[in-house]
This record gives sequence, structure tokens and C-alpha cells, in this order.
Amino acid sequence: MKTIKLYLIALFLIVMGTSCEDEDYTGKAKMEPVSGISASVDASAIAGTYQEADGDTLRVTVTLSDLQKTADAVFYAIQTGGEAILGEDAEFINEDGYGVAKKTIPAGSGIQTVTWSLVILDDCIAEGTETLELQFGDARTANVDVNPATASISIANFRSEVPEVIMEWGTNAAGEELGVGGLDVADIDLDLFIVNEDLTAFVGQSAATGGNPEFLTFAAADGSPLANGTYYLYIDFYSSFDLGPELDPIEFPVFFNFNRCGGELNSDAIFTGFDNNGYQTEDGYVGAVIPYVVTVNDGNITINDGTVDIASGKIEKLNELLANAKK
Repeated sequence: MKTIKLYLIALFLIVMGTSCEDEDYTGKAKMEPVSGISASVDASAIAGTYQEADGDTLRVTVTLSDLQKTADAVFYAIQTGGEAILGEDAEFINEDGYGVAKKTIPAGSGIQTVTWSLVILDDCIAEGTETLELQFGDARTANVDVNPATASISIANFRSEVPEVIMEWGTNAAGEELGVGGLDVADIDLDLFIVNEDLTAFVGQSAATGGNPEFLTFAAADGSPLANGTYYLYIDFYSSFDLGPELDPIEFPVFFNFNRCGGELNSDAIFTGFDNNGYQTEDGYVGAVIPYVVTVNDGNITINDGTVDIASGKIEKLNELLANAKK
């Protein structure tokens, strides 16, 4: 009996010593490759230049020479160089979600291939073409021999032809929430429209979702850039809570951010003079042309403060046009 106990203790020590060596990152086997099984990977097909806005998905496959029956085969892809940043300019997709470059072929699964998927991301930052150097297979490869494969890709900057205007309200400049009569100013429904230079018509796209903030793409109705010219932005006071006839008009700031994806335009502005008294039609609609002039010139866009002549009756005409469109 004593001999058997000593044998079992010796066997236990051997097993413990083996399991603690050469950890394979799976918890199931050693880093030592399974005899007779190798893996091949070729990443040359993904080399090239890609546009941010296209959102291309690049795929690289690793293939086992035979079925892995006794231990999981584990592979990693890593960035080895370049100005681009994984997670910002490109991202690996894994069965566990984004950002993980680990791939596993489970033992006994009957599978001999597994594929990395790399998605090109549009970060909307104005930057030049960046490179991303990748290696598929590294020192953490477990339970199989593989010759690492490398690839170099270039990611070209996307510059939007049209800017986006973000309109937000409900706080003061310090970020403190505004209210009147126990109600939040943020609950007021404001819409945003583009107006031609003569203040005679609404053009292009609009932001009239009932949301806060509102997002307006400064473009034609079909999404193409607006023709060269000068345009204004028009706020429509679409609806609000019931203020009651005894309350004075509410005046509150409206915040704007002018942003151009991948371009140079990114500025903030505050229009402080908007109120619910404004310019009213017989139907009760209220609107105001805000003093921001948007100039389009062969794809170049500038935002400047401007002066709007409201004495000509054009504002009232715009309100009537909008009121008729709502009926």
C-alpha cells in the first residue's frame, strides 16, 4: 500500500510540473505543437489601399494541415507598425465582439480553417493616408506550427462633401438645465431648415424629427452638395408645452456645432436670441432665421456670422410657407 501511495504522489508531481510549463493560453494543453500538424496562413491578398468611408472588411484565413483532435489550436493577429491605430482606424471582429484578434480551432471540432475579419473604420478625423502593419500568427500560437504572415495596408482619409449641423438646446452655456414653470426647455420641439439667400424658399434637407439634438446634413434633398451660393439656417418653433397666456416669452440659447467628417470644418456657435415670441403667423407657428451664413464655393464651405434683414416681410413669408407645408 505504501508503495502505491508513493507512486501516486510521484505521478501527481509529474502532471503538475507538465501543466505549469509552456502555458498555451487555452488552459488545456502545452505550447508544444501537436505532432505532425502545421498551419498555413497567407495575408498577401489584403495588401492595398482602402477608403475610410467604404467600410471594407478584409479577411485572412489560417488552415490546419489536419484535424486538431487533442488540443485547441490558438492564433493571434497583432499590429507591428504603421501610423494607423487598431480600434480607431481599423478593428478586428471576433466571435466575442470587436477588438479581439484571437482565433481558436477547438480540439475535436472537425474544423480545419478559421478566419480573421478586419473592418476599416471611418474616424471622421482630418488626416492623411495612414499605414497599418499586421502580423498573423506570433509567439502565442498554441499547439501547432505556423509561419507568421505579414501584410501592409493603407487607409485613405475620407473627406465629406457636405457638413453636418448639430443643434441642441435646454441648457445654458455652463451646461445647467433650463426650465420654466417646472417644465424643461429641452422638451420644446425645435426644427432646423436651410433657407436660400433671398429668404424666399426652403432648400435641401431638414432636421425635423422631434428629437433633441437635431442633426442636419447641409446638402440637397438627394444628399448631393448644394450648389454654390449663400444660405441661412432657419429655426422653427414647432411646438412646446402649454405656457399659458400670462407667461412672458421664454428666451434661451441654442447651441450649434458645424462639423465636416474628415475635413477642416469643426466649430461651435451659440445663438442666444431665440425665443417663443419671435415671428408668429395667424396659425401660431413661430420661426427665426439665425445669423449664421453658410457659403458654398466649389466644395469649400465657410460658416460666418451674418445680418438678416427682417423688415422686408420675408420672415413672415417663410413662416407662411412652412405653416402651409405642415397642413
